[in-house]
Amino acid sequence: MKEKIKQKGFIPIPLLIAIIVGVLVIGGGSYVGIKQYQNYQAKQIEETRQTQEKEQLAQSNLKNQQEQLEKAQQEIEALKQKQIEQENKPSQIIIKETTTESDKLSQSLLDEILQRTVKITCTSSTLKSQGSGFIMITSEDSNKWFVFTNAHVVLTGPPEDNNCVVGFPSKPDYSINKNFEGEIVDVSHKFPAIDKAVLSVIGDRGFKNGTSLMPTCKFDDIKIGDKITIVGYPAFGGSSLTATEGTISGFEETQYGYIYKTSAKIDSGNSGGTAINNTRKCFLGMPTWATQGTFEGLGYIQSWEMINTSN
Repeated sequence: MKEKIKQKGFIPIPLLIAIIVGVLVIGGGSYVGIKQYQNYQAKQIEETRQTQEKEQLAQSNLKNQQEQLEKAQQEIEALKQKQIEQENKPSQIIIKETTTESDKLSQSLLDEILQRTVKITCTSSTLKSQGSGFIMITSEDSNKWFVFTNAHVVLTGPPEDNNCVVGFPSKPDYSINKNFEGEIVDVSHKFPAIDKAVLSVIGDRGFKNGTSLMPTCKFDDIKIGDKITIVGYPAFGGSSLTATEGTISGFEETQYGYIYKTSAKIDSGNSGGTAINNTRKCFLGMPTWATQGTFEGLGYIQSWEMINTSN
């Protein structure tokens, strides 16, 4: 009987149990291995994710720091620019000050100044120029008087081909009703650094007082913010004499003396006239419109101390 069972291919029970146990052991080991590998991959994925998040956070922090740095730099530049603008605009603050009675010229003094302000026209064979002048020095017992003006007003050609006419105003409207021939007797040899010339004129002045109306200003007495008046014949005013008010907004030192910067308008017409310091009640100097040299003359007044160095 036993031989028949073996012939039919039956597996003995112990062997079958051994096979089943082997399969279970192998299957269990494979499952554990697979599970460990899956855990390892998950761990790697999580570490990669965390690393990426840290990198993104670091990049975000770096970007924020760069933006904050740029903003700080912009604020610093804005503060610097504001400071520069404030430093370059002292006159704009001063100009807003209210004019007091002490800053005004009396009508009688202004009348004396106006009748000493003349219009100058110089021509040559090819050129013509116009400007203003001021009778600074006169003589009581003579009809000879001298006019101070700008050199660029009278330098229109060679001296022998240069003719100047001095227009003299009179009350009440100070329109020009007399013209005299003017002879050029002095031109600063330091032109254009010093823009000054003197004309000699012979004729009835129309006023008796031959002395100076006011003293000339000294630089040490002048302050930024002083009220001033410029008297002359503007380029687009025809024969009309005008008085333009402004303030002293700054100074510029040259090798010959100081130049005053002013808010008052100076053009090719009232250039060569006179500037009065209303606050100090003195002759401030001669306005100039010259654009040669190391400075632009528009808005500048040569101090009398500077002008006198050219004598």
